[in-house]
Amino acid sequence: MYLNIWKSISEVLRTSKPKNMRTFIALFLLCFSFPLWAQIEFSSPQVQALYEEGVARHDAGNYEKAISLYSEGLKQCSQENKDLFYTELALSYRNKNDFKSSNKYALKVLKSSERFYKHAFQQLSNNYLTQEDYKKLRKLTQKAIKKHGEQVIFLRNYAFIALRAEQLEESQKWLKKICLSGDAGGRDFVLLGIVESGLEHIDAALMAMTFGLFLEPENSKADVAISFLEQYLFGDNWESSCQELRKAKEEERAAELNINFMPPLDLDGGFNALSLEFLMPLSRATLLSNDDINICAKNHFEQLAALTETAWGILLSEGSVLQEEEKELYAEVYQPFFKEFEKEGRKKLYSYYIFSGTEEGKYNMLNDTELRVIIQKIEEEQGQR
Repeated sequence: MYLNIWKSISEVLRTSKPKNMRTFIALFLLCFSFPLWAQIEFSSPQVQALYEEGVARHDAGNYEKAISLYSEGLKQCSQENKDLFYTELALSYRNKNDFKSSNKYALKVLKSSERFYKHAFQQLSNNYLTQEDYKKLRKLTQKAIKKHGEQVIFLRNYAFIALRAEQLEESQKWLKKICLSGDAGGRDFVLLGIVESGLEHIDAALMAMTFGLFLEPENSKADVAISFLEQYLFGDNWESSCQELRKAKEEERAAELNINFMPPLDLDGGFNALSLEFLMPLSRATLLSNDDINICAKNHFEQLAALTETAWGILLSEGSVLQEEEKELYAEVYQPFFKEFEKEGRKKLYSYYIFSGTEEGKYNMLNDTELRVIIQKIEEEQGQR
């Protein structure tokens, strides 16, 4: 999965509008929507019309009318399509905060339907999370795993339950399992990064968040990931240092930068010299003092992309903290994927792409000639496979 997503770069650049998702988002809650893609054969044009009008009314926010239309369609539809109307009723009742009715219809789907099982499972999981009914959520998850095995959509619930209980290490355990599965999405990696940052595993947090942003630049936790990168990579004095550099250039004098090249070290705290904690202050100072790069003339996301690219050099180096502490993810996910860095320009492309979910970040990609050439090469490579 992860090695075949370079082609998504050009696809995202062609898409100007964000995807529409009917999802519920809370602070630590990621919900994954499953559109009803199944090919439906309706028993009559009247039933189809009721269904389509119900969807239109739901999407317009008129949930009461949607419920009325779905209920009428349920009376008239064939037996094999009742699960479709149950599923839509569960969603509309949820959106009007009638969780009791939403749960009732979602449970009907779980008992009667395989084609919409995951959709109903997610709806019911969302309801239980919102209601903080973790006992029912755990029981629901256990039943689903017993019936269908340890699938990512089920395992996420264990991670959420642990998060709500502020059991970060337990949540980390499940999120790592999800991210190693090959079926994880960008939001899974970003959430893992959030948990890692809570555990003060900065190297692991930064890699998980940037990898998640590459998989899904517009994922529902992208703003949290970008905020983390801004706070950690820019550091405390970045903006003031840039202002001093610009002022010194205008006044034709040497810049007076109070840069601390060496962070305070706790030699008894298991310090690792190949960690972000040690090397990022030095890397920031090096970037600022390099006149050829002229990084302070760049815009916000270009600066952040350059710092991110520098951070990857630390994270992926031999003997790094990430390699030592995240052996499985490093060996099975990050290292194989980052082999793409060996090709000319790919590191810069990656560092720009993770911010393409923002208007400024997308503008940078669209207007950078070097990146357009690299993207064209990737498209040609994909066409030859």
